[in-house]
Amino acid sequence: MPNKFNIGQLVDYHPPRGIYAPRGPYLIAAQLPMRDGEFEYHIRHPNEVHERIAAESQLSIAKVTTTPSEINEYKGYRLDARPLGKGWRVLIYPPGAKTALSEYASDLEKGSKEAVVRKAKEIVDAHLNRTLHRP
Repeated sequence: MPNKFNIGQLVDYHPPRGIYAPRGPYLIAAQLPMRDGEFEYHIRHPNEVHERIAAESQLSIAKVTTTPSEINEYKGYRLDARPLGKGWRVLIYPPGAKTALSEYASDLEKGSKEAVVRKAKEIVDAHLNRTLHRP
């Protein structure tokens, strides 16, 4: 049985009763294995810094249309630039990874995409520096 949703797809999240979650589209950040007979996913809302785990039955295809993301590559990392509000957010995926780093670059005001991508490149450089200097 294949997954219903793909990484990078926008979905609407229908949380269980009593769980607060912002409205609006969520991004599928990772596909998880089956649990209790259904697939689970890491989902990310643009206004939250953390990811949530959601069961497939709690998700539906997003009803909104958005501008498609713009994907660049930098030193093997995938930089996924997406419009967000009046600004931009760049999710950063390490080489071969299906999930983004917890760090990301964003400017929710009228910042330029180029400035946010530049910040994302700085994050990649710092990540590479930490990775290379581990004992």
